Amino acid sequence: MELIPLHVVEYYKTKEDLYALLLKVPILDNFSEMKNGEYERVSIEKNIFEKYVAENTTEKGIKLIRRYYGIVAQK
Repeated sequence: MELIPLHVVEYYKTKEDLYALLLKVPILDNFSEMKNGEYERVSIEKNIFEKYVAENTTEKGIKLIRRYYGIVAQK
């Protein structure tokens, strides 16, 4: 079995678009926490989010790199 890292670069036109994604998909650490065995949404600290947006804004939009792993296995 082999793990292959996959990096997907996505661009969001506005910070509201990126924030909407983060409300649905907990990509950033501590964005969702377990409480009583269930995930509970917590808000992103505004200063952390604004810093991320400022550091990752490009001509194409706000860059977000999503990292996945593919698994290659042989039967």
